[in-house]
Amino acid sequence: METHVASNPEENLFETRIRNLWNGFVNRFGKLNGKIDLYLPSEIADIQIGGLEKAQKEVESFSHVIRNPEIAKRWGTEPSKGLLLYGPVGTGKTLLAKLLASKALVPLFHLNIPNLILLALGMQQRWVEFLQRFYELIGECQRAVVFFDEIDLLGSEMSEFFQLAPGFRSQALFLVVQMVDQLAQYPGVIVVGATDRPEVIGPQLIKRGRFQRLIEVPLPNDQQRKEIMELHIKRAEQIAGRQLFDKLDYDRILPRLASFSGANIADLIQRVLGEKVRQEGNGEAVGLVTTEDILEEVSNYEHIKQYMERIFAKPSEGAYL
Repeated sequence: METHVASNPEENLFETRIRNLWNGFVNRFGKLNGKIDLYLPSEIADIQIGGLEKAQKEVESFSHVIRNPEIAKRWGTEPSKGLLLYGPVGTGKTLLAKLLASKALVPLFHLNIPNLILLALGMQQRWVEFLQRFYELIGECQRAVVFFDEIDLLGSEMSEFFQLAPGFRSQALFLVVQMVDQLAQYPGVIVVGATDRPEVIGPQLIKRGRFQRLIEVPLPNDQQRKEIMELHIKRAEQIAGRQLFDKLDYDRILPRLASFSGANIADLIQRVLGEKVRQEGNGEAVGLVTTEDILEEVSNYEHIKQYMERIFAKPSEGAYL
């Protein structure tokens, strides 16, 4: 995905200021990749999502809460400051969080809950200072989206993660609730949670003022799967600067993708193109991608997909390290 350049000097100054503040924060506490990641508006400006019209419309409506909070006041209501995106793995929850930040022209702070908890355990007494500095950073931004990913980890004491740290779940839950409550104090900040297991989310997290607005992000239907395929095909052809795919028979392809998420479809297209790269690298005659090419890769991918789903459903001890 190409990086969008901020369109005016004011946007450039805003992003430069936030980047400098972030660099100072990282220099103070060390590398935070995979724990807290920053995405500036220009880095996510070209987000495109296929097949999620309803969820996308709901999420985009929150951009008005960030940019024009006075609208809610004119209608005598207090806008929700938090939303919870729920649905199967790979359906586009992270993309929707990025889309919200992009539409609101604000930075996105992506917090990975398991790694954040490990960070808190490792920091011990410095954690209080870390939180204080993080809140100061958010305050300097004034407007932002803070995305809490894998929040279902907090839902069960029996999860493998908490079996590695017995008795720590209540402390971890308190830690996240405390962060959400503090962030909700900033008028221009929206907190977003994501989970593929909404049934384990406790009432502490979805009460008013926290993740109170629930938005389903389901698996796509056939028409939506076609839209997602066409989106990734178009993107690949734009990068290549030429046609890569022959006319496809979707009546044959779509029934084979019945359980595929948007992420599965994106991965499938990359695997099909990767096979073409391999063929050309071996000096073989290579034509456009055909329906048969895709169906063959679907057969190969179904086994990999089942294996990956088992991995995501039951993370190993080292999954969060």
